[in-house]
Amino acid sequence: MLGTTLKQRREDLSLTQQQVADQLHVARQTVSNWETGKNYPDIPTLIKISDLYDLSLDIMLKGDASYMTQLQKDARQLKTLKKMRFRFGPIGTLLYKHYHNDPRWGKKNFIFWLFGGTFFSYSFVVMIVIYVIEQLAWHEPIFKDPLTMLIELGIFLLILIPGSMVYGLWATDYFRQQYR
Repeated sequence: MLGTTLKQRREDLSLTQQQVADQLHVARQTVSNWETGKNYPDIPTLIKISDLYDLSLDIMLKGDASYMTQLQKDARQLKTLKKMRFRFGPIGTLLYKHYHNDPRWGKKNFIFWLFGGTFFSYSFVVMIVIYVIEQLAWHEPIFKDPLTMLIELGIFLLILIPGSMVYGLWATDYFRQQYR
């Protein structure tokens, strides 16, 4: 319905898809996809279209159930991403955005290993960087005797492994509650 309205109004104004695309700063194919219903413009773009076509948003949206469904889906996903960013930080949010459609998502311990493993990896790198900076700040050699290095690495691991497990369990529990 929205696509038909957009196409009809563009033709009434004697505009080509390319002219509309140029004014909205999008590709011509994007305008074509809107008109055929393959995808929908986001809200800020829809407002620009409303101004360009001199159509009210009410006229453009009324009766298009699929667009309204898409808006509701986008709103739910935005709400989920806001929760993710607050709960798991930027790394957890990126993991969710990248993997939430993965067929393994929610099966066995995929979330636990994904989040826990990522947390462990990033934390390990950060701890190594901190270690190197600390050694340079104290003007000590980075590579000391092997026994001291093993003890310091052991301390790192004693902190990281339980922390990673807690993070992975926390993510697993959160997503099990979300997808019940």
